[in-house]
Amino acid sequence: MLRKFLFSAVALLFGAVGFLMVAGFFGYFLLFPPVPPPPGIGRGLVGTSAAANTEFQRRVAEQYPLPIREVELAKLLEQQGFEVSDDRKIASFEVRNFVCNQFWDISWTVDAGEVTKIEGVYIRHCL
Repeated sequence: MLRKFLFSAVALLFGAVGFLMVAGFFGYFLLFPPVPPPPGIGRGLVGTSAAANTEFQRRVAEQYPLPIREVELAKLLEQQGFEVSDDRKIASFEVRNFVCNQFWDISWTVDAGEVTKIEGVYIRHCL
């Protein structure tokens, strides 16, 4: 009788520990979900938000020199993981998690299918 009770108690204890481990695992990913890495052009931005934004603007101008066709620009940005708006005037990539939110936006103006101006904006908000 005592042996049966001990066996039941140990089984219950292992079950509770297992449940807590599984709940902890899923709870961690609920608070800190895995996030995709930013596109290559947006990786490794360090320093103050203003300095990182300036660096991102420089990278955008360097990687997409004008003139460039709007269709080609939109295709290149989508290949990098940016989400291009329906009106094709802005491409965005966002990383949101419990501690920090980061946004990479690239906007442009067009004349006769050619991009005439392109700008990049990087914003990081942390708790």
